[in-house]
Amino acid sequence: WSAAAEGGASAEACRWPRRAGDDAMRVMAVEEAERLYRVALDNADRLDATERVELVLAMATAAARCGHLAEAGRACREAADTARRLGSPRLLATAALTLEPLGDATWDGDIHRWCTQALA
Repeated sequence: WSAAAEGGASAEACRWPRRAGDDAMRVMAVEEAERLYRVALDNADRLDATERVELVLAMATAAARCGHLAEAGRACREAADTARRLGSPRLLATAALTLEPLGDATWDGDIHRWCTQALA
């Protein structure tokens, strides 16, 4: 689907890798899921902001489970920023709960701030 989308972006080029990523997560193939979510994000130009942030959070979850914490953190920061802009406490809470505290003041502070904002 991704190759076909090069001739003109297709919703299928986002939908199918997303579905495959979801399937990979269900069987704990987290590195494959992360890769597939990235393919979906590369073709996500037709998604609305809420759908895109949900996809970013799916990729962040896979990245965190792979131990790719810097990427997971970056993705969750992007998701949290978008969630605040959209006024979505649900998405903001999801961004916070995707990450686990590490004992790092900045990292843990982000999680705490997002949780507090989501509950406000």
